[in-house]
Formats: sequence, C-alpha cells, structure tokens
Amino acid sequence: NTISKISIVTPCEKAKIKGQNVYMGIDSNQNDYRLDIDVDELNDFLSERIYGQDDNLKGIINTIAMNYKTRNPKEIKKALIIGPSGSGKTETFRLIAEYLKVPYTNYSAPDLSAVGYVGKDMEDLLKTIYDNANKDIKMAENGIVFIDEIDKIATKGTKSDNAVNAQPQLLKFLEGHIYDVETRFRYYEKLNTSLMSIFCGGAFENIELESKNLQIGFGNDYGQQEIKNYTTQDLINYGMKKELIGRLPITYVYNELSKNQLKNILLKSKISPLLIEKARLKRDFNIDLVCDMKYIDELIDVAYNLKTGARSLKGIIDKSLELAEFDLQRKKNLGKYREMLVTKDTVTNNKIYTLKK
Repeated sequence: NTISKISIVTPCEKAKIKGQNVYMGIDSNQNDYRLDIDVDELNDFLSERIYGQDDNLKGIINTIAMNYKTRNPKEIKKALIIGPSGSGKTETFRLIAEYLKVPYTNYSAPDLSAVGYVGKDMEDLLKTIYDNANKDIKMAENGIVFIDEIDKIATKGTKSDNAVNAQPQLLKFLEGHIYDVETRFRYYEKLNTSLMSIFCGGAFENIELESKNLQIGFGNDYGQQEIKNYTTQDLINYGMKKELIGRLPITYVYNELSKNQLKNILLKSKISPLLIEKARLKRDFNIDLVCDMKYIDELIDVAYNLKTGARSLKGIIDKSLELAEFDLQRKKNLGKYREMLVTKDTVTNNKIYTLKK
C-alpha cells in the first residue's frame, strides 16, 4: 500500500528524445500535427486514476487527440460533460493537461456576469487562460479549457432572466474568436480561441424533472437511474440557450460513482487520497498508517451519503487523521512511534486512534 513514483514520458518528450523539431508538441515530421497523442497510453494513464467512466474517457481522449491533429478551426470539437459532483469531470481534464503538458484552465461559469452588469466578464476568463499558460499567447491558444458549473447559468427563458443571462458571453468564445488581452499595463495582444480544446460541464441536477415534468415520489431514484444521452431539447428545457448548446455538439454523461468504484479509488487509484496520505506519513514521520476494511467502508459510506462522490474522500480522511497527526508533530513524540492504527470509529470520532512504538 505504498505509492511509487510513476515515470511519465509525454508525447512532447518522446519527440524531443527523437530529436524532432517540437514547439507546443508541434512535430514537423508528423503531418504537421500540433500534438501527436498516443491514445492507448493516455487512456492507461487516466484509467489508473479515474474510475467508473471508461467509455467517457475514451470518447474525451478521442476528441482531444483529433483536435490536436488539426490546425483547421472548423474541425475543432467541443463538448458538454454532464455528471454529478465528484464523478471526475474536472479531474479528467486536469489530468489530461498534466499528461500532455499543455496549459489548463478551469473556470467557474457562475463567475461570469451578463454584459453591462457588475461582475467578471470575458476579459477575466481570457486573462486567466493567458496567466495559466505562463503568459505565453501561443501556448494559451493551444491549451485545454474547462468551463465548470455551466448549469448554474441556466435560465428559464423569462424576460428578466434573459436580461441578466451570462450565456451569450460564451458564444463567440466557443465558436472561436480573436480577443484583445491585456498582457501588460495598457499593452494588448491578440488571443485566438479557435484551436483551444474547450469543454463545458455541470451536474444538471434533476434534468429529468425539467425536461419531462416528472414528479419525485416513491420508486423514483434518479441518482441511480441508468445513464442516458440527453437531447438538445432536454438541455433547452433546463434553461440552456440553443445557440450555446449548438456549439457543444458532443455530450458525455458521467455516472454517479458506486460504493465499489469509490473503494477502487481509495485502494487502487494513482491519486488515491488514502494512499497519498499513507506515503506522506511514511515520508514525514517514518510511520505506517494501519487501517482495516471497516475503516475503508466507513469512509465510503460517509462520502456516498454526502452525494459528493470522490470529491469528499480527501476531506473525510484528513479530518479522521487530524488529531493523530497533531500528536505525531508534538516535539516529545517525534521519532517515537512506528504505527498509527485507525478503525471504523475514527472516521466519526477522530479522538479514537492508537500510536504504537
């Protein structure tokens, strides 16, 4: 149950090893691709970290790989990701960008305000993309952008809603547009979004109710129902503008994570918060974290009941170990113990733990 370092050789690094001319993954010997992605390697990388979304991962990898094979803006694909909190939407794109070593921006759609209203606008989003690319315009134009919580700016189509709707701000951005971005004080550069891999995501809670006017009652367990492909009309009924949905022609629907999938994340994932914590305790205190399956199952039950998927696992683990770790950091205890034993009860009462010499 220890974590070993994983050596990742990215497509860019492979090209450098071969002595090819590479900039932002552009390989002059590979049909002028911006980045030549080995989809099998990237899928293996993601599958060791994201659980329960196998088919979605393949689809998203394909979309991104096809995007980096072209320089034609008309061939760039953009997509909408629907799925409950903690199902891995944001983490998917963060990990892909990490693997490919391309700039990545995660931006919250509710931060955008309607034109003419006080709040953040497209300038803030564009500046964030620019900053995340180490202030390099060319890098920024070849990056991955994930607009999160897009469902939070849905409206119901009333006149007052339309007046303060932030969705129109994203239309040119998604379609591909050249913007002026302030890179230094009163100095602007052109930023073209045409070749960016842009994805939007959201939970779209109770979208079935919005689209079909169903009633919640006994026997209607929407959290566990079979995943479906939502239609454009479903999304319009939810409050999304048809012009915006038209710019996101591909839809991926992430599954709500089962208890077994949460267990796999804890015990097998290369980004497991439990295995990472075990490694950290070994590194910082030379101490082994010892826990049984009852502790694991209790972590999973708490996270599952919170309906936040994998997102809450780290916080629950950190809280359960908080007092034990405080004990370890006391000067009189440094180097004194070799094991930290935690049980099912530690999850709900972090005063229950044992330090063994």
